[in-house]
Amino acid sequence: MAGVTAGFVEEIFFRGFFMTELAGAGFGKTAQVTISSILFGLVHSAWGLTSGMFTMQMIGSAVIGTAAFGVFCSIAYLVSRRSLMPVIIGHAAIHFVIEPWLFMVAITMTQVH
Repeated sequence: MAGVTAGFVEEIFFRGFFMTELAGAGFGKTAQVTISSILFGLVHSAWGLTSGMFTMQMIGSAVIGTAAFGVFCSIAYLVSRRSLMPVIIGHAAIHFVIEPWLFMVAITMTQVH
């Protein structure tokens, strides 16, 4: 449930709000995709940094992977004429598949420490 909710909220903020604000400030589509995706990736480093359970290499990989996913979502958002529905559904589906594995890793890392 957390993954589905997070996907919904993240898409509303990073695509619906943030990309719209960038467009309103005069940024082109390439800049909107790039800036929102980098921010999206960086925000996802917070859990690893605050938990202290992950190495900088793992956090860096997660940021890069999440930023790449952000590029995909941003392009899908633009292609769909700024409709949030396709990216919310896609993001929720990805979380539905990935989230159980992320929780398992977190639990395993907690037990190791």
